[in-house]
Amino acid sequence: MRHAVSLGGGLWMGMDNSAGIGEKPQDIIQAPNKLVSYMAARVALLELWCAGAEPNTILLTNFTGESAWQDYEKGIQQVFDEIETPLPPLAGSTESNIETLQSGLAVQLIGRITQDIDTCGDWYLIGSPLVGQAVLERADEVVSLGELQKARQSGAISYVHPCGSGGVTKELERLGIVASVEVPEGSAGPSTCVLVRSSLEEVELRKRFTAPVLKLG
Repeated sequence: MRHAVSLGGGLWMGMDNSAGIGEKPQDIIQAPNKLVSYMAARVALLELWCAGAEPNTILLTNFTGESAWQDYEKGIQQVFDEIETPLPPLAGSTESNIETLQSGLAVQLIGRITQDIDTCGDWYLIGSPLVGQAVLERADEVVSLGELQKARQSGAISYVHPCGSGGVTKELERLGIVASVEVPEGSAGPSTCVLVRSSLEEVELRKRFTAPVLKLG
């Protein structure tokens, strides 16, 4: 289930965080707050999908300050707009006593198992491993949540496994997969690429995604 945590009773939690990325002068990477929360929420969502769960509650921890809350909420809303799903109830907390020098936030999605994990089909990599500024500069290589959702709902893919800072190779090792082709190296940052299983031929799967599609074996 990668990093999703079982809460018991069929409930799971996916989460992600970031620090030093945002709109404050001392942030290491300058990026709109809306984009930062969007990326954190997409990672948390992909972790839930990996467990076969759908989100029904959102928790937002905001270390940046009160002025960032609205944009953070907009970024999370964008995730659910992309998958054409109503925004679940959102609650959270903001650090308002201490003015931090750099931005920081954490997003947690809690959801319930809605489907059994089906691992039939061939393994594919969808998207490219990107991190930092490359996420902004090569946005067309980031796997689309909307396209993933449609592929899941249509049965075109049967399993989604997000890649993270350890890169594609680490996730292949975690799953015990030996790829028969060369896989791209580097951190996948905010899960800019995913491993999926599909019974479709590569040419058919490519039609469903804007980001690169690579058959692994």
